[in-house]
Amino acid sequence: MKRPSASFLLRIVAMITLLVIPVWMGWVIIRLSDSETPELAHEFYPQMAMKIADRVSDQIKAADDKLRFALSIMQRNDFSWQTRQDILRNLVESNADIEAADILKDGKVLLHIYNPDLNKDGSLIADDKDAYQQYRRARHRAWSVSAQEGKAPRLHIYYPYSTILDLRVSVVLNTLWQSITGERVGQTGFVMLIGPDGQPIIYPRDRLSADDWKDLSQRHIEQIALRSMTSGFIEIRLPDGRKMLEAHAPVPELPGVVLIRQPKGEAHSMGPSNAKQMAKWIIIFFEVISALCILVLIWVEKRSHRMEVT
Repeated sequence: MKRPSASFLLRIVAMITLLVIPVWMGWVIIRLSDSETPELAHEFYPQMAMKIADRVSDQIKAADDKLRFALSIMQRNDFSWQTRQDILRNLVESNADIEAADILKDGKVLLHIYNPDLNKDGSLIADDKDAYQQYRRARHRAWSVSAQEGKAPRLHIYYPYSTILDLRVSVVLNTLWQSITGERVGQTGFVMLIGPDGQPIIYPRDRLSADDWKDLSQRHIEQIALRSMTSGFIEIRLPDGRKMLEAHAPVPELPGVVLIRQPKGEAHSMGPSNAKQMAKWIIIFFEVISALCILVLIWVEKRSHRMEVT
């Protein structure tokens, strides 16, 4: 039996090399993508928190701008008291998120206008006494947010209506409630909105237990996020040993903070999938080409051998 020629063996070695090189290239790409994953998480999550915080601020500012405009019309001297009531009533009934508007004197309600879709019995809304006292001292627009058990939080905004009267508007933050509780970060991560007292305003109850929240509130949120009012990224360990990544961004209007939490292992496993996909296809492409080339070489060598024999 004739031994394979040196040139044939050389071509076989070259093809085997081609089989090994794409595997090595793919391994290098995957290692690089894995090493970059923590850095990407440190950049991605604070940016995500800032975007959500901007969304919260934008909704509060939009409500404030709308109410300021209506208030400027109501304060015109040529309007009667009845006309001003009609303007206020139209404002409440034409905005799906406004629950009620009240004219106050020394904290007592003189006029109560409510949205029957949000307040069916027309009952007076519990006031945030601390926020109202703060407003009374400055006589300047102020707002506060109060959580509601299992419901969207309520935003109270206070305005000076006249030298002796105040306007309080209660807005139900349905849009924010739906968007934040519906926000998902990976498989088990979530987003929440924390108030100025360090207590949750909006958070997904199916992903955060009462024990987790108690630990979260007592540990660091008020100190890190609410006092500094800056965005950041930290790694924490829960009492049960789980490691978590948390990013936060301020909402100065409340003041409050948007917090994102995700298990560390899950966050790091969400590496650049595009790089891994590219590596996989590089390996498959070159492996197929190399295998076909080797088969063709073997077939050519056998055919040449048969022709020499005949």
